[in-house]
Amino acid sequence: MSVDPATATLFLKFADKLWAPILGIAGKTGTKIADALNKNFAPYYEATISRCSNVRTLISREESIPIDVIYVPTYLTKANQTVNEDDFISAIARLKSIIICGNGGSGKSIFMRHLFLALAHGTTGAMPIFVELRGINNLSSPKIMPYVYHSVIAPGATISERQFEKGVKEGAIYLILDGFDEVSPEHRSRLETELVELQRNNPEMVMIVTSRHDERFASWQNFSIFNVLPMRKREVVELIRKLPYAKAIRNKFAEAVKSTLYDKHASFLSNPLLATMMLITYEQFAQIPDKVHIFYEQAFETLFFRHDTSKEAGFERKRHVDLAINEFKNCLSSLCITTYVKAKFQFSESEVLESISAAVGYEKLNAKPQAFLKDLIESVCIMQRDGTQITFTHRSFQEYFSAVFISRSPSIDLAELLDKLSLQPDDNVIIMSLDINRDLIERLWVLPRLQTILPIAMKYDASCPISFASEAIGSFHIRRAKMGSTFRNILTLTGEKYNRFPIVLRRLYPDKFEGVFEPIRGADSLDDSLVLAKLNAQKKNRKKEHFDQILDLTSKDDKWIAATSVGVHFERFRLALLEIASNVETSVRDAERSGKNLVLLK
Repeated sequence: MSVDPATATLFLKFADKLWAPILGIAGKTGTKIADALNKNFAPYYEATISRCSNVRTLISREESIPIDVIYVPTYLTKANQTVNEDDFISAIARLKSIIICGNGGSGKSIFMRHLFLALAHGTTGAMPIFVELRGINNLSSPKIMPYVYHSVIAPGATISERQFEKGVKEGAIYLILDGFDEVSPEHRSRLETELVELQRNNPEMVMIVTSRHDERFASWQNFSIFNVLPMRKREVVELIRKLPYAKAIRNKFAEAVKSTLYDKHASFLSNPLLATMMLITYEQFAQIPDKVHIFYEQAFETLFFRHDTSKEAGFERKRHVDLAINEFKNCLSSLCITTYVKAKFQFSESEVLESISAAVGYEKLNAKPQAFLKDLIESVCIMQRDGTQITFTHRSFQEYFSAVFISRSPSIDLAELLDKLSLQPDDNVIIMSLDINRDLIERLWVLPRLQTILPIAMKYDASCPISFASEAIGSFHIRRAKMGSTFRNILTLTGEKYNRFPIVLRRLYPDKFEGVFEPIRGADSLDDSLVLAKLNAQKKNRKKEHFDQILDLTSKDDKWIAATSVGVHFERFRLALLEIASNVETSVRDAERSGKNLVLLK
């Protein structure tokens, strides 16, 4: 087997890191170990280094660009302290178990590619392995270590799954697991349990997990949580000047960002994906809307009609289906919702063509699925090829067009669909749907769901807080989390019986929920010795796979919880529900009255 010399050099470096006993090679001959690593890892490593070294941007889909050409350094924050990339890399061997959180489009995946390359070419001696977790959705019985092994080791290799796992557990391999949030909800809790138990049972193991923000991470004992910081003005300007776009336009936009735009629209421009999309729309619209869904709409229109800025004047991309923009958009929205509800983020070509065929049929359009797919990839750049798979250019496109589908008031049970989407309360589909068509979402979903909780809120008894919370929301736990050298208790909403609707409400009406779900900390913290005693008593009857530091709460805990400050939070929650219900009832009633008056149906 021919191995790239640069890759062979890397394996010589990795050879000294614990590999002799793992591979069962006698002696300390680095060359023999490196040859064994070559045989087992070379195909994966050469493909992954190439893939991580070159990226395609939203505005340049035809060819890859070296990541170093457009990469802008990422800054992280941990416990309110800003951390640069070099300091983060230096801390990995010490921290070992790390979660990196960031919003959609914040640059997590690009940072992980950059991190993989930095570790591979760095001085640690450990072998980084970069794996995207979304592929686990395609497995009927997903287990993390077999999934990683088969993602890395090709058939015919000599390293066994047991040896590979030993390399991971002893720290000879650094696991970079990208996209925990892209694992489907039905697999996510099981994967969470696996990752936490792997860390707990293997203190030398190094694991870096990326995800959008998720409340569950508060209970991942001994994991250090870092957050991707929004780009500052100078980083946005640097990114814009590096992007492969017409120089005159990007320079003009960069100057506008420096002078006024960043200060007015920092929430948009601080996000790398949105900043890139703004460059695309800037020449045509010359302004940035306040609503993110309007911005996505403008970006789609620009992509649909755009002229290639790298070609001669008058050049326009060919489209393969003869559809008006509204027909194309409707079909795309049907495709997005049918894949989003199944938590499908990557597809084989046959899978995506099957979904396109269903969308074309639903919209009653005359379009060939293969031609529509070509337009998605080549003309509007909403999808891309990634090896043998096809993915959305960015997951946020799938979310936006799913919201477009919902806002069209389709002939389906919309409330049931939104109930299902609420299982992913940190995604943006429902909040964008509300922004696009508030009257529809409030009338068909928000108000009916509120009306099922209101009777519970009306009969609230301060002496029975957990009984109220269990009936209104579902399972409540206390997660015992270590922060520094002390333990504090954080009340969180988790569990199998869990009504996510109130969590979605928090995002739809954030001003009404201010302070309601804040952690119970500091002066409000619970008596840790009491919680610890209850945890020890609970362990006797607890299933093995549950976490040791989570105390289940039931109505039997009403008395002692009511004696703490936790009851204040439940009272805030109840008042927030009542205020939102009153406002939504008024909004729905006014909308219906206005609609009747508009068409003179008094």
